[in-house]
Amino acid sequence: MLRTLLRHFFGSRGVAYTVFLLLGSIGFATAILIVAAHPQRSLDPRIILGINLFTTCLVLGIVEIISKTAETLREKRELPLFKSFFGKAAFTNEGLPTVFLQAELPPITEHRKIKDISNLVLSEPPLKSGKTRPKGIGHIIPFEDLEAVLAIDREFRKYEGKIRMVLDVFRSKPLPEEGCLSIGLGYNNVTIKLAELCPGLFEVIYDDESDDLCLGNGDKGTEEECDDYALIARVLLGSSRRPVPYIICAGHTARATVVACEFLAKNWTQLADLYRQGESPRRLNECSMAVILRYNETARETPQLGKPWFALIGQQQVRHIPAGGLAKSA
Repeated sequence: MLRTLLRHFFGSRGVAYTVFLLLGSIGFATAILIVAAHPQRSLDPRIILGINLFTTCLVLGIVEIISKTAETLREKRELPLFKSFFGKAAFTNEGLPTVFLQAELPPITEHRKIKDISNLVLSEPPLKSGKTRPKGIGHIIPFEDLEAVLAIDREFRKYEGKIRMVLDVFRSKPLPEEGCLSIGLGYNNVTIKLAELCPGLFEVIYDDESDDLCLGNGDKGTEEECDDYALIARVLLGSSRRPVPYIICAGHTARATVVACEFLAKNWTQLADLYRQGESPRRLNECSMAVILRYNETARETPQLGKPWFALIGQQQVRHIPAGGLAKSA
C-alpha cells in the first residue's frame, strides 16, 4: 500500500499535493515558531495571510492523503474479487488480451473520394455476418472501441493489472487460452465463438442489414424503452476448479459499446454482485452470466441493468439457471 501511495504522490497528479504538503508543513511550522517567539506581540497582517495560505495548502495535502489511503485500502480489499472476476491473465507480464475491431477503406476508385467512409470494410469479420455491417462506425479505425479499451485500462491499473490490445484475427485462430476481453457484438469473432461455445447464454442475431442480440431468457434490448443497449457477458470456459473468464462488452451500436465498457470499468463490482442476488448465491467460478445494459442519452451516466441470465460452466453442455436459482458445481 505504501508503494501505491508513493507512486501516486510522485506521479503527475500527486506532485501538486506533495508540494502543498511540503510548503504547508514548512510554512505552518515557521509561523508557529514566530508566534511562539513573540507571544505578546500582535501579528503582522502579512504573517496572518501567510499562515492562512500555508494552512490551506497543508489541509489540501492531508485531505488528499486520507482520500488516497481510503481508496487504496478499498482497492486492496477488492483485489481478490477483481482477480476472480477478470481472471489471472490481467496480472501477467503481457496483460489481458483485449480484442477489438479494425476497419479499412476499400481500394480508392475514380468514383469514390477518400472522404467517403460509408463503405468501410472490416478485416476478417465472422462468416455468419454475411454482407451485413456494424452500426455507428464512421471512422477508418473504430475509435469508439479504443475509447472503450482506455476506460477499462484505467481501472485495471488501479489494481496493478493491465491489458494489451489485440486485433481480431480469431476467425481462423483459436481463442486466447488465458481468457480475454472482447469488444464488439456480431463482428467480433471472439464474441461469436463464445456464443457458440456457451449456447443459450446469449445469441447474436443478424437481419438484412446489421446485428442484434438476445439473452437465453428471451430478453431483448428492445423489450424495454431506451435509446440504446448493450450486452455485458462473462463466459467461463474450462472447469470450476480452473475457470477461464472471457468478458464481453458488445453494444447494439458502436456508441453503446463504449457505454458498456465504461460501465464495466466503473461498476464491475455491481456485476459481480449479480452472482450473489436471489434466493441462492452463485459462485464466480461456476457460472457464466449475461445481462443487457440499457441507457438513455439524456442520462447516460446512469444506465440500467436488466435481469441477468446464468449458465453453469461448460464448453458444450450448458445447464441454464434463472436469476435466483441455485448453481451447483459442474
